[in-house]
Amino acid sequence: MSIDAINPIGEFKKIELPSSSEVRNNNFYQAVSSELQHVSEQYRVAEEQALTLTVGNLDDVHQVMSAINKAKLSFELVTQVRNKLLEGYQEIMKMQV
Repeated sequence: MSIDAINPIGEFKKIELPSSSEVRNNNFYQAVSSELQHVSEQYRVAEEQALTLTVGNLDDVHQVMSAINKAKLSFELVTQVRNKLLEGYQEIMKMQV
């Protein structure tokens, strides 16, 4: 896929973008994807433990609260990393070439 861009002189230029399969082969994509899956798994475990506690099959409230807090902190970390990436992208887009 290509897009039209304007260089600093004001001329139009075609820029080739990487295909989605090339992006998926990137280590960064794999790292972000695995971390998101990890956070999702932590939320699933926390939800299961909370359900088990609610039903009465689990007596350790501390274990449930620990799982919930771990999932919450992981989500907050992912959110902050996303925010920093967006800020960096916005700063790059503001740069004059």
